[in-house]
Amino acid sequence: MNRFLFFMALILLLAGCSGNPGQQALRRGMRALEKGRYTESISWFQRSLANIASNDERSIALNGMGISYQKLGQKKNALRSFEDAVAANPGAAEPVYNMAVVALETGDEDKAVACFEKAALMVEQAGPAPARDTRALEFLAVIYSRRQQWDEAQRVLNEASLHTHRSPRILTALAATEVKANNINQALELLQEALEQDAHYAPAIYNLAVINQHYLNKQDQALPLFAEYARLVPSGPQTDQARLIIKEIKNTRAPPVPQEKPKSPPPPPVVQTQQTAVAPAPLPSFDELMLVAKKLEQQGRKEAAFNNYLRIARAAERSGNAPIRNQAVRCAIPLADGNPQAAYDLGVYFMERNKKDEAFIYFKSAVSQDTNPYPASMSLAKLALEKGEFDTAIVSLKKADQIKPEDPEALWLLAELYDRQLCISNAAAAAYAQFTTRFPADRRAPDAQNRLKAINPDYKPPQPPENVPAVQNKKQRPFWQRMYKSSVTNS
Repeated sequence: MNRFLFFMALILLLAGCSGNPGQQALRRGMRALEKGRYTESISWFQRSLANIASNDERSIALNGMGISYQKLGQKKNALRSFEDAVAANPGAAEPVYNMAVVALETGDEDKAVACFEKAALMVEQAGPAPARDTRALEFLAVIYSRRQQWDEAQRVLNEASLHTHRSPRILTALAATEVKANNINQALELLQEALEQDAHYAPAIYNLAVINQHYLNKQDQALPLFAEYARLVPSGPQTDQARLIIKEIKNTRAPPVPQEKPKSPPPPPVVQTQQTAVAPAPLPSFDELMLVAKKLEQQGRKEAAFNNYLRIARAAERSGNAPIRNQAVRCAIPLADGNPQAAYDLGVYFMERNKKDEAFIYFKSAVSQDTNPYPASMSLAKLALEKGEFDTAIVSLKKADQIKPEDPEALWLLAELYDRQLCISNAAAAAYAQFTTRFPADRRAPDAQNRLKAINPDYKPPQPPENVPAVQNKKQRPFWQRMYKSSVTNS
């Protein structure tokens, strides 16, 4: 599976050989993943989660686990891991992109579109980049083309072309959408531009040959293009097709007529003669982008419209266009009603701008709308802790712990809240005791035991009976042990 920046993280993590047990397990998991030992990598990733605190590292581990599950064909486990990776680090684009790929593989095209749109938005949000990853946009173009939504396909490919300096790959994809929309001349110009940048880019040569042969009936110009493609790509279905067409052209060529007035020789293929660059297609204005988003909204595609409005808001903000930014945000807000993911994204948007009151409102909305609102519950809890809204923090942390009892983060924050901020000794002791029982392998378990002893000097950790596992309840087993058993059973 393609991943944004995943192997850059791998390089950084592998650069050192020291670190705590969680970081060591994370590095081993990534090495195993790189070598294709997927079940082994899952085991290491799960072990790492019990001993790392950094949200970035947890997100990397969960993302790697999702990739391994996907490689093993366990799509549901892969999706769950990617969702957990997003919850750990809402700013990471990689797991959102990977969720989209898995959704597309499982036939959930609408979810794939929403996730690809969100991933593209997150990459764009990172700011200017000389060679930004455009795969989310390219996947969107494939889906929109499949749906024959040529305007949408061209929009996302034009956006991709800006970040790849009009790369031959993007130009060729744009040309394909123009052909489907019956804009043959525009397709020719795009393919010529692609070949000016790389005269040996095989897909552009093949497409140019097809246009000359099928659409323009210029067999003499198509013939050398098909031959050049077959030379560059010696095998494959398109090569077989190219050779078949070459044979047909040669067999059906009409013999020269002696009486006919000599014609000037046909021009050589445009691939070889075109020297001037075609002017890049103009960027759509903010007004045009707003019209596209409005059209999506009118078509009932509210999630895609919401993602577009949020993208416009961020782009307008970078351009210093406050009126368009405000208009886009105003249009996005109603679309979050009834959509917990959109409400959560709005909360993240406002948090990025340090507008914590607005973020608080939308995180609360996301929690109240969603039946399984773990990311929103954790975000709301952390913001409530920061704002001193301790009642909201308690409710949100308890809810998050109930939704995902295998993750220690909510219970640890709850214990610390009772202990450090509220000084409620009985509640703190109960939470610390739960933590040591449910997560004995977590790096914070010794701290929890120390706090228990400080609160209650008579406290003694429970001793398991001889030859009986310390945790008998399956739901209370350490997260990595349960997940490892599950992965082995389902593989």
